[in-house]
Amino acid sequence: MALNRIVQRIPTGMASVKRCLWRRAPWRSQRCQQQHEQWVARKILARGVARPDSAGAESVLWWCRQFMWLGVVLFFGTSTVLAQPVFVIGESKIASHAALDADQAGFVAGLADSGFEEGRNLRIIRTDANGSMQAARRIAKDFLDQGVDLLHTISTPSTLAGLEYQADIPIVFSSVTDPISAGIVVAPVSAQQGVRDIHIGTGGESSGRNLTGVSDLWPVDMQMRLYQRMLPSAQVWGTIYNPSEPNSVRHIQRMRAIAIELGLVLLEATIDDSSQVYAAAQSLLPRVEAFVITSDNTTVNNLDALIDFAKEHQTPVFAGDVDSVRLGAVAAFGMDYFLVGYAAGRKAGLILQGVKPVDIPWGPLANFSFVINRQTAREQGLNIDPRMLKIADEVLDSDSDIRDGLSAMPGARGEPGAKDMAS
Repeated sequence: MALNRIVQRIPTGMASVKRCLWRRAPWRSQRCQQQHEQWVARKILARGVARPDSAGAESVLWWCRQFMWLGVVLFFGTSTVLAQPVFVIGESKIASHAALDADQAGFVAGLADSGFEEGRNLRIIRTDANGSMQAARRIAKDFLDQGVDLLHTISTPSTLAGLEYQADIPIVFSSVTDPISAGIVVAPVSAQQGVRDIHIGTGGESSGRNLTGVSDLWPVDMQMRLYQRMLPSAQVWGTIYNPSEPNSVRHIQRMRAIAIELGLVLLEATIDDSSQVYAAAQSLLPRVEAFVITSDNTTVNNLDALIDFAKEHQTPVFAGDVDSVRLGAVAAFGMDYFLVGYAAGRKAGLILQGVKPVDIPWGPLANFSFVINRQTAREQGLNIDPRMLKIADEVLDSDSDIRDGLSAMPGARGEPGAKDMAS
């Protein structure tokens, strides 16, 4: 209402400034300011003629005019400051689960530390595709039609959907496993020559497009070796994933290779909806001795079903993100997804400040933590070797520990106990 009253008081000669204030479009704010200043200057030059020499009524009238125009400058100048640009970000998340929710929260924190806060100069429109690629495409198109200033896509599917309707809107992605293999970023020269493996060209480079972001590539080799050491008796491991998720397919390929190297059997069950998780786990019995979760959004979206199955059949579940450990997984050597979102938020802040996305290198979050949940380990029939507890970054052993917020997670401290692991 305050803005309405201000705009109504603006003279008709400032129609262009009126339009800018009504729209409050961030990319027009500088032009509006220039139009406002030029209008005031013209009026002062037209009305504020040379000061009369006489000290009579004409002189008094001249001074009144000067004070009147000084008031105009101060009034509308203050109004311009109050009507500061409000940036609008469209946020598309493929599904709601602990890791992606933490990513979402970290993104807000990263933006705040860059000077952009909701309710002051920022508005975020949050959406959830509920695991549907079709819904993700519809969300991306809606954001294009709305003309948001920036699109934040959480996950590989949401980013691919955003690219289909990108137009001129910059994109900041996060929680994308392998942006190169998914075709999200342009491959470096090494990859184009056919010499790239999973560790080559994974960041620190321009995307080659109107986007940038943060990859959440998991250290699959280290995870499998560590989990095998926690449960050396298990020779048959099971995993569940949605083959329509490119990130999951990439992850499974690496898991197969390391399982062969370690002499393990990896049994796979595929699903296309999170409601199928329990049945998929059941289909792997009685051979499977432990579960290891991939970076699959469809599965993690219904992690509770898998945890319930694990307790019922005494079959431990190992995760790849530390947030899932608080929800019932036995252990994880992985990243804190709050930090993934935070890094993406800082990149988004640079874009809102005027930096081109192509000039902001994308890259992976390379910091990991080793977290163990002793309580759920007991519930799932696993006795943890004390030596593993010593090299963990954090050990949860009570309901209060599990309920602690994500902010209580330790800062990622690199690989766990490399010296102890080698002994």
